[in-house]
Amino acid sequence: MMTVHVLHAGDGYTYLTRQVASGDVQRERGQELADYYTAQGAPPGRWAGRGAAALGMEGQVTEAHMKALFGEGLHPDADRLTVENIRAGMNAEAAIEATRLGRKFPRFANDNPFGEAVMAACKEHSDQTGKWPAFTEKKAIEQRIARERMEAAGIVGTVSDDEVRAYIKSQRNTTRQPVAGYDLVFTPAKSVSVLWGLGDDSVRRAVSEAHAAAVARSMDWIEAECGYTRRGKAGVEQITSEGLTVAAFDHFDNRAGDPNLHTHCAVSNRVLSEDGKWRALDARVLHRAAVAASETYNLAIEDELTRRLEGVRFTDSERGAGKRVVREIEGIDRRLCDEFSRRPSIERRLAELSREYRANHGCDPDKATQHKLAQQATLETREGKAKPRSLASMREEWEATANRVLGAGGVAAMLADACAGSAPGRVSAEALDRQAVAERAIARVGRDRSTWTRFHVTAEVSRQLAGHRFGSADERAEAVEQITTLALAGHSVTVSAPPTEVPNSMRRRDGESVLTQHCSTQYSSAAVLAAERRVLDAASEPTALVLDRAVVAAAAHAHEASEGFALNAGQLALAHHFAGSGALVAAGVGPAGTGKTTAMRALATAWTNSGGTILGLAPSATAAEQLRSQLGEGAVAYNLAKLVWAIAHHEPLAAAVGLTVTTIFGGVSQARQVDALRRGVDIVIACPGRLEDLIGQGECRLDRVEVTVLDEADHMSDLGFLPAVRRLLELTPASGQRLLFSATLDGAVTVIVKRYLRNPVTHEADSPESATPDVEHHVLQVDADQRMPVLVDLTSGSRRSVVFTRTKHRAKTLARKLNALGVSTVELHGNLAQNARTRNLAAFHSGAASTLVATDIAARGIHVDDVELVIHADPPTEFKAYVHRSGRTARAGAKGTVITLMEREQAVEVRALVKAAGIRPTTTTVGLGHPLLSELVPGERRLVPVSARPVETVAVPQRRGGSSSTGRGARSGRPGSGAGGSGAGSAGSAGGGSARSGGARSSGPRSGAPRSGAPRSDAPRSGAPRSGGPRTGAPSSGAARSGAASGQRSGVARAGSFSAARMSEQSGGRRRSGR
Repeated sequence: MMTVHVLHAGDGYTYLTRQVASGDVQRERGQELADYYTAQGAPPGRWAGRGAAALGMEGQVTEAHMKALFGEGLHPDADRLTVENIRAGMNAEAAIEATRLGRKFPRFANDNPFGEAVMAACKEHSDQTGKWPAFTEKKAIEQRIARERMEAAGIVGTVSDDEVRAYIKSQRNTTRQPVAGYDLVFTPAKSVSVLWGLGDDSVRRAVSEAHAAAVARSMDWIEAECGYTRRGKAGVEQITSEGLTVAAFDHFDNRAGDPNLHTHCAVSNRVLSEDGKWRALDARVLHRAAVAASETYNLAIEDELTRRLEGVRFTDSERGAGKRVVREIEGIDRRLCDEFSRRPSIERRLAELSREYRANHGCDPDKATQHKLAQQATLETREGKAKPRSLASMREEWEATANRVLGAGGVAAMLADACAGSAPGRVSAEALDRQAVAERAIARVGRDRSTWTRFHVTAEVSRQLAGHRFGSADERAEAVEQITTLALAGHSVTVSAPPTEVPNSMRRRDGESVLTQHCSTQYSSAAVLAAERRVLDAASEPTALVLDRAVVAAAAHAHEASEGFALNAGQLALAHHFAGSGALVAAGVGPAGTGKTTAMRALATAWTNSGGTILGLAPSATAAEQLRSQLGEGAVAYNLAKLVWAIAHHEPLAAAVGLTVTTIFGGVSQARQVDALRRGVDIVIACPGRLEDLIGQGECRLDRVEVTVLDEADHMSDLGFLPAVRRLLELTPASGQRLLFSATLDGAVTVIVKRYLRNPVTHEADSPESATPDVEHHVLQVDADQRMPVLVDLTSGSRRSVVFTRTKHRAKTLARKLNALGVSTVELHGNLAQNARTRNLAAFHSGAASTLVATDIAARGIHVDDVELVIHADPPTEFKAYVHRSGRTARAGAKGTVITLMEREQAVEVRALVKAAGIRPTTTTVGLGHPLLSELVPGERRLVPVSARPVETVAVPQRRGGSSSTGRGARSGRPGSGAGGSGAGSAGSAGGGSARSGGARSSGPRSGAPRSGAPRSDAPRSGAPRSGGPRTGAPSSGAARSGAASGQRSGVARAGSFSAARMSEQSGGRRRSGR
């Protein structure tokens, strides 16, 4: 990483001579840098940059150089040049001025007795202890002096800590210091420093060389992108310079004495402009480019190190929710990285500071405040720098620490593992999909910000290319530049005003107008602009949800009576605005402390008194808890950031809002399901068969369920499922809400709608007969002997594919054949045991298998990302099955292809099928080698050895009477869910209390007529169903909880639901053959 720190003139240069240039330790009096380095073995500073070359500076940096350049703004070799100028006849003043680089640093009076007293105390501390005070020590000095001065000023009584902090802040703000330069600190990932600190001489030398090369390449990039200065009135013109003057210092450890290879590049604020004058560096560009420069270094150190140490590989290291991954060396033990890092202590202190801020201000810190708190945490956890030591002595200490952490032999094994990996393959310019990288980069940038500059995109493209190994550093740099240009030109929208046309005389050497700032153009994306438009449209979209002003006024009076103070005019206006605007989205804006939360509490009272519901969303869990308490009793508030993160990372949403979920299905032991119900659960996702069994056993009850969801409603309304669905719906409260979802809602659903929904409303996202958008449909007519070769050709390409068959036997046979021919395939059908289904789906999800061969069991309720190809190896028998099968691709806005294979005699059947589905496919007669196959599935065909089958599948033998062991009720040829869909629901009262699905065992048999036939395999039981009340001491398995014993969550209504879609073929009972 690379960080930027300001270096101040005046006393600021002493930071470079006393600390940075001395290895972050204080020198003894009279000790020159050369003496320190010679005695301690640390390298001297060195000159770098085109600016240094223009000044004739090269080689070692001396203390006199630093004082002249950063202390006084003179030529680094001003002492020698001044003597030569005097010898040439100049007076002393003229001789010094001749060495000045531009204007003098401004001098500020800075009449600040407090600051002078603090500085004197720090010097006294240094004289007594031999080192400059650490941050916490200096903070204590400031607080002591502040209290003394406040008492001297006549402030009587006890002075609070807040008053002391305010006084110190006010005194700091009176001090102004000119900028002499910028300290750019380059630090590799901690694993790199660990490898450098513990490796042998050859490893250490390779890491040092890689780091130096990465710093040099990064500084070249910074010099090219950030070497600008300003001229004209108020610096309105930005022009180029001849380069930067850099004094670079390498250091080996951090303040705690742990291995921390890093380089300080002190960049002078003086640059030689294109018009031949020395001017100040335009730091605006440097600060804008800081993150991109940091990512440039991160890529460079990885490239340079893997070239020098072929066995070293980098991998992504997660740093927690909401944080970017860090590239660390694979094999370096994370425990050592933590042991040798200050980050854990910084993060702990930052968490403490954030909690203090929330307690004092009642809200989370904004981004600017978060940055300040992070800086404070960093400084407060800094220790005083250890005495200078030789690298040899430091290595002895590091090795001892590592041996303590890893144990005997652990260090050697770790280093061998870290250096013995297989080098990643190089990426050729032709193989890299630049458009795809550009698209991903813009999508990622757009999640963090609404507008961006070229530097933001450069940084993200660099991250996207981490892990790709190019032939050379120049190839990588060229790829980053090209992809950044593609991302801005093809995937971004310019939102800045177009630059003003100027004559050539007002253009810089880079061709841009001098009136524009380099890389300041702002971009956005069509997606971000569309989202903003949706918000703006929502702000003007009327709704029927309004409150009468009298209701709000009554709530305001109630607030005054309970709290003892009335809402001011602004707070009352805000409450009336939200209550009466009627807009879908309304906004209230105001700084912290203006009473927005008080106004919202009055609004919440008014809304809930009118029968409405208030849901609070806050940016953190702590803020959500505070919002919940501020909104009043019974209010609900959730962590918005956690919800967004859960959605972005496909994490369970229920957990993000503190709800528990369990699944109930057959084909597996019921023990865990029963255990979950007994513990209490908020949401149940169930198949009808197993759920009925558990109800019959007294393990679950549905009389407190508030919301019932019936997924794949048309399928569940089928004759095989309808009786069980009706029995279950009868057990739920009639006052509850019921929702029906399906991609197709046809006549069969009306049975449930008429019986169980009150005042039903239909919400239709798409026509039931319409196909999934962004899908290409093709019908390929093949001869019988070409069917298998064509299928192999299509499935052996680079696209993840799902192949559908009509029967279980056909699916199993086809999967075996594809595997034998080299296509990595798994199967999914009703003859597989549940654990085999789980393993096969996991293999397909992970990419271990590229093809899934399935019956219509996979057409509903199974979601796999990035399925690009659906193949109907056997055309379905009905159009709904075609729609649901095809819905496995082009999900969530992606694109996909659907291919139907047919022989000549199937043409009439397929033509009628696609017509009923509303599809107009492209029909082509093909055979192996037809060019259309390569168009549909481009790329190289890859076949794997037969022995590389990813998952062993286990078939379950049929029971007598045709009953499948995986459940009942599934019928042959049933379709599956597709994209889009419709839903019908009825609004019902939510019911009171904190209801949870499940409950105490009920007496008597379950409702509904008894069934005959083979017992269901998803609910194995011995003997007759139990009857009678609950067993003594058995906890209620899901009834409404109350009191401390039940752990009731007060004020939050819970909803139970069951959905029979996800495991519809595992619900138990008979099946018809053919699935």
